[in-house]
Amino acid sequence: MIDDSRSMAEEQAALTAAFPALVRALAEGDLDGDGRADFDPIASLRIGVVSSFMGVGGHEVPTCEYGDASFGDDGVLIAEHRGGRGECPATHPAFLEYTPPGGLSELQAAFTCQANLGTDGCGFEQQLEALLKAATPQSSDVRFFDNTRGHAGAGVNGAFFRDDAVLVGLVLSDEEDCSARDLDLFAPAGPYSGTTLNRRCDVHADDALWPTSRYAALAELKADPADFVYAALVGVPVEAERDSYDAILAHPDMDYEADPASMRLLPACDSGGGDAMPGRRYVEVAQALESEGAQTLVRSICRADFDGPVDELVRLIATRLDARCP
Repeated sequence: MIDDSRSMAEEQAALTAAFPALVRALAEGDLDGDGRADFDPIASLRIGVVSSFMGVGGHEVPTCEYGDASFGDDGVLIAEHRGGRGECPATHPAFLEYTPPGGLSELQAAFTCQANLGTDGCGFEQQLEALLKAATPQSSDVRFFDNTRGHAGAGVNGAFFRDDAVLVGLVLSDEEDCSARDLDLFAPAGPYSGTTLNRRCDVHADDALWPTSRYAALAELKADPADFVYAALVGVPVEAERDSYDAILAHPDMDYEADPASMRLLPACDSGGGDAMPGRRYVEVAQALESEGAQTLVRSICRADFDGPVDELVRLIATRLDARCP
C-alpha cells in the first residue's frame, strides 16, 4: 500500500532502491550476504500495489478531484503507470510474478514502474482500508463503503492470492491513516465543517474513523495467522522505533498536536528531506495483529534509505519460511 500524495516522491524512490536487496535475499535464502543459504529460498514471489485513495464519498474535495470521487482506486491492484517515467509502459500487469533465480534486473525495472505512483494523489488517505479491501475475500462478512465487498477470492484481485504463500502487507506512508466510517467527514460544508479539512482525521478519529480493531481481520486472511506479516514504514520517531508498541504510542512526538502557526499537525519525525505525521493508528493495528498471532514490524519512514527495515522484513519472512518448511 503506497501513499501517492504530494509529499511521497522521496519515499517511493527509497522503496524501489531497497527492493533488489529484498528480492535477492528471499531468492537466495541468504540473510547476511555471505553466499550461503540461511533459510529455504522462496519458490516464487508476487508483488502488487494499491494506493491510499479510497474515495471521499462523492464529495468535491481539494486534491481529490480526479478518478472516482466515491470509491477512488478502491483497493484494486493498480495496472497503469502514474509516475510520469518515460521509460515505463502505460499499463502493466496487475501484479508482478518472479521465479528465481534469473531476471532480477527486469523485475527491478518493472517494480520501479509499478511502485512509483507519483504524487498527485488525494490528500485524504485511507491506507488501512485500502489494504483491507484489497485482501479481503468477497465471501467475507466484512463490508466497505456503500456495502461493497472485498476484492480477493472471487474478486478482481483474486488471482494474486495463494493459500500456500506467506502474505506480506507493507504500508508506506508519511501521513496518519484516515480510514473513514463516515465519509461525510470529507464534505467541505458537511457536519464536520467546524473543523478545518487538514485536522478532521485526527480531531474526529473516535467518531468518524473505523476503529483500529477492524484491521485485526487481516490476521484472518491466512489459515495460520503467523503466515501474515504486517510491515509499516510510517510516522514514528526514529529513536523510539525499536521500543515496545506501548512505548512508541507513549512517546510525546506521537501525540496529535497542532502547530499554532499553520494548524497542521506537528510531525512525529523529520528526515531532513521531509517529515511524517504521527502514525498512531498503524502502531495500534500492529498491536492488534500481534495479539492475533501475526508477525509485525513498524519502523520510521524518516530515514535516508530503507535498507535496514527491508533487512528486518526479510528476516521476519525467513523465520516463517523456516517454520513452514523445516
